[in-house]
Amino acid sequence: MAALRHAHGTLWWLLEDVPLSKGFGAARDDGPDSAGWIVTHLTAYYRFVTVNIGGKPAKISVVHRAVHPTMFDDLPPVQGARRGAARLSRAAMVREHRAGFGALVRAAERLTPEMCAIAPVGSMAEYASDRLRCVELATWHEGWHTGQVASIRRRLGLAGKF
Repeated sequence: MAALRHAHGTLWWLLEDVPLSKGFGAARDDGPDSAGWIVTHLTAYYRFVTVNIGGKPAKISVVHRAVHPTMFDDLPPVQGARRGAARLSRAAMVREHRAGFGALVRAAERLTPEMCAIAPVGSMAEYASDRLRCVELATWHEGWHTGQVASIRRRLGLAGKF
């Protein structure tokens, strides 16, 4: 858990001064080269991993579900929602993101050694042999996108932090 928390903290250390007008819009900044996309993507991914390790996920908006429709093993598809049709405020985006991360951490902390060895509940079973691997992949995934945020900072002309 310490590694996951560290990866998450590093991501937000790099995101804290990314301005709303330069790369922090949700669905309208459509693509992995925007901070908003990364935050919404990770929010959806937190739910995905939480469900797959048998935890109770945080509630998530239709905006997140429309932007990342393949990450919801436990929910029916959003009907009629168009990708990019809606937009969350930065505050709402961050609130959902933090709630999702909190739910993931709580679910992971409840895993006993025996539970860690059980297969994932959902489609993560295609590439994760057990629930511990799901948590490891969540940690790696957080770090991967942190590298993208460092590139976004450079592109926006923000000061380096490393």
